[in-house]
Amino acid sequence: MTIVSIIDHAILHPTADLSDLEEGCRLADQLEVATVCVKPYMVSLAAELLQGSPVGVGTVIGFPHGSNTTIVKSAEAERACLDGAEELDMVKLSDREAVALLKKQEVSPLELIDAAEEQIQE
Repeated sequence: MTIVSIIDHAILHPTADLSDLEEGCRLADQLEVATVCVKPYMVSLAAELLQGSPVGVGTVIGFPHGSNTTIVKSAEAERACLDGAEELDMVKLSDREAVALLKKQEVSPLELIDAAEEQIQE
């Protein structure tokens, strides 16, 4: 095993497009990294490009801030798996962001507690 075989290659830059994906997947396959981490809409194409390769496909859920609701993150995760993702990196809502939402009264304390309990159980 080499150090590169445990590295994830991210193709997440906001301006990354399909040509960046193709180039990144070629490089990942050549180097035999663990996975490519791509934007959710790129998962199915990345899985197709890496079919037969030891390189897995991963994606991000709730990226970049984690402010999506649990149901949205759940739907994102399900779609990603159906599209071929083998690894999911989920961004959780930070404590600072949670307090800000409470102050703005965008969520109730009970909703926040329920969401935290769901994350713990996952």
